[in-house]
Amino acid sequence: MLVYSILMRNNKENNRLCGIIFSNSKIRKVGSEMKVDDRVRGVLNVDESLIQQVITTKAFQRLKGIKQLGNSYFFTNTATNNRFEHSIGVYENMKRIISVLECKGSIKLNDDIKMLAYVSALLHDIGHGPFSHAFETITNVHHETWTTNVIMEDKELNKLLDSDMKENVISIYKHRGKFPIIEELLFSQLGADKLDYHARDLSASKIDSVSFSIDDLISHLEWESGKLVIEASGVLFVEQYLHVRRTLFLQVFCHLNTVAKDILLKKVLLRAHQINELDIKKIDVDSFLSMNDDSIHYLIQGWKHSEDSILKQLSVLYMEPKETFRFQYEELTRKEFESINTHHVFEVLYKENPAYGFYKGGIRIYQQSDIYHFSSSIKEVMATKERYFKFTFI
Repeated sequence: MLVYSILMRNNKENNRLCGIIFSNSKIRKVGSEMKVDDRVRGVLNVDESLIQQVITTKAFQRLKGIKQLGNSYFFTNTATNNRFEHSIGVYENMKRIISVLECKGSIKLNDDIKMLAYVSALLHDIGHGPFSHAFETITNVHHETWTTNVIMEDKELNKLLDSDMKENVISIYKHRGKFPIIEELLFSQLGADKLDYHARDLSASKIDSVSFSIDDLISHLEWESGKLVIEASGVLFVEQYLHVRRTLFLQVFCHLNTVAKDILLKKVLLRAHQINELDIKKIDVDSFLSMNDDSIHYLIQGWKHSEDSILKQLSVLYMEPKETFRFQYEELTRKEFESINTHHVFEVLYKENPAYGFYKGGIRIYQQSDIYHFSSSIKEVMATKERYFKFTFI
């Protein structure tokens, strides 16, 4: 039996598997400042000593090995942007949003609250596992649970963050309402997280039919009744942003090629668990922090030669390059989808959730109502119906 926690027990071997994730090629110190070369924002300055120290921890550096777009890189070789750069981008967005709102006199935060906001922005993805949401599906543990575990148990982070900081950061991630301003600035539709990952995923995907400017949008943000809203003069930038979101959903996040790879990855890991090749119940924080996308691929490469024919075939199918990757799909009606009951290992039913890419409402214009009332462009990207598919792998 291959138990993952045992496989990753040897730190020297783990470093070999994780490869470049501990390199600091994009980060340099200039005096007391840390400078980060960012593919989306250019050179970023990290001034705060605590933030600099968190960035250099192994737990945070590990995020270089977790791709933001998961299996999309099979089909778009530039789609290798990672959660390390995204997390620093969210931290940068948080700083800029707070600065804009304070300059307008809309909010006023003391230094302690600002630092809490910056740390929360930086660490919000620290609990993502290999291939993120596919890993969550197999382990039945949400990445926010791992985030809590890592923040509370990682030795390096424990030396840097006091108990109050850790508890407050976790409170924000769990949306407990203790720090509603930070929750809104970080997680709302116009918050630091979503603005960064849509801009970053767009850049990595090399889609040039749509675009938006983070800085133009942020400069037109306002604060009203406890919510981030947009000034009337900034409606154009929200229109552009929502069109980017829809385009990414259709052409990247839920492109059927990527969906097929995601399905196969889940099936590979599930089969490995079923036949005791992978013990997902014995993953503690230390072994979790040893895992990244490359280490999962290392296992799957070995399973291509498994004595179990199902695991072998699934692994071979999953690792197929785009040039030879083949599958069949059939779009179904909702009635057909609900009437089919397939248990065949190489057939899968899939429901597409448009909520991730289409606007559902909730973004307001300052001192007015929802933005869609004032924009025919945004009405075009309102939430559409779900779609249903049957995938067959051959």
